[in-house]
Amino acid sequence: MNIVKSVSTKTTKVADLLLWKLNSKQTAVPRIKQVSGSSDGAGSGTVFEVEGDCFINPFDGYVICDGHVIWKSMQPNYDAHLRVSDIGVPSYSEYRSALRGHRPIIELPAALHCRHFFEWNYYHFFFDVLSKINLFEDSGCDMAQKLVFGKYVNQLAFAKQTLTETQFAERPWLCQDDTFIRCRKVTFGNVATARDKIAGFIANQVGHDSNEPGNERIYLTRGKCTGRRVLNESEVIDVVKRYGFKVVDTNGMHVSEQAKIFRSTRYVIAPHGAGLTNILFRENLPLSVLELNPYHITTDFREICQSYGHFWSSMAGTTTSRDVQHANYTISVRDLESKVTALLAT
Repeated sequence: MNIVKSVSTKTTKVADLLLWKLNSKQTAVPRIKQVSGSSDGAGSGTVFEVEGDCFINPFDGYVICDGHVIWKSMQPNYDAHLRVSDIGVPSYSEYRSALRGHRPIIELPAALHCRHFFEWNYYHFFFDVLSKINLFEDSGCDMAQKLVFGKYVNQLAFAKQTLTETQFAERPWLCQDDTFIRCRKVTFGNVATARDKIAGFIANQVGHDSNEPGNERIYLTRGKCTGRRVLNESEVIDVVKRYGFKVVDTNGMHVSEQAKIFRSTRYVIAPHGAGLTNILFRENLPLSVLELNPYHITTDFREICQSYGHFWSSMAGTTTSRDVQHANYTISVRDLESKVTALLAT
């Protein structure tokens, strides 16, 4: 399902950037006030607020105040050496249309900004979107303000389940859809909290039905997902089954059920993918993970494991593709045997 607005062409981005630059010369630059957090990013993170005639763009989440794009409002929750405008640029014409009252607008006195470029992704939803709620709470923000989320909440089951069927349902959240939000103040933040603290916050809010931690062994398949597929997965499954692993596909599974399964899992073998986010539900109980990758090894799940003191290892496959993000690959069955043996020894 295509749940985000099509990525603008380079020409459109350049044109919009020029229009924003020209427009911003007509009004004073709004003051972005840092309300909590240290300048070096230590602690839970940094919270900012901007006051004026503020809009939250529904399509990409940018905050626009007094005709100025607040680029900082969409900065990723990590020290990324990139310009957020390289990812996306808000449409100047859409903003002007909203400003002139030519499209529906939701009026609020103030809002807590929970948008992210990749908010529709299972991993980013938990660690880059919901983590902002924890940051706002730690920073003493008024949590009676609306928490603004994107349209994906009404389109993706896991997001809707999380926000309507867990303790997150008690919070005053708002799904933005395709409507601009207009208010006098927007609060946004950049999360710097350790992964285990974020994971603990989310696990506490989502909860799980099992009081027994369990010692299950699972192989997490990517099922019918496109990209990063293990081409010889049937051979891989034959190997791991001999060691007592059962195959689990979380695609389409209720969030609460995913939490329950991973709470009870001691050993995980899985191709790199958002489904591994569920290791957060194991919290500080013993866990060992073997992550399968194409030739490019990512560090997100390693960092989650390290923050809890879990064992993490990886195994690179072979591929002819140069696409480091989505390459399909083949796993050496012989090497996998030794990796599984080492995993179970932890």
